[in-house]
Amino acid sequence: MRRLLRLALAAVSLAGISIADNFTTTCNGYYLEDDHILHATCTAKNNVANQRQLDLNDCLANLDGQLALVGKGNAFATCIHGCGLCFLEGEKLTCSCRRSDMRSVTFNALDLDVIVMNQDGKLLCNL
Repeated sequence: MRRLLRLALAAVSLAGISIADNFTTTCNGYYLEDDHILHATCTAKNNVANQRQLDLNDCLANLDGQLALVGKGNAFATCIHGCGLCFLEGEKLTCSCRRSDMRSVTFNALDLDVIVMNQDGKLLCNL
């Protein structure tokens, strides 16, 4: 099984198909705007650095206080049911998200490499 995996990875490499890089190894200067807009300078295949942004509403949902990787999840879309008080702590996105009972809040810390990828200088949700 491992031999098959190695052969498949070698074939992908030889075919010139690019596998997306981890966000934190190919992007820098990242920061948050309005709790959910991620800004970063990311390197493309041609070594050109591009300033990019990504609305994390496109990547995350608030599921009863827990941030989850869901396309068009709108985790930050509303103050009542959404997440807020977000900040970057190193390579972690930390947020407080309201639970469905509307009284309690859950603290979340997600690795940016789990949420976001750099695909040839473009920021995309890692879905």
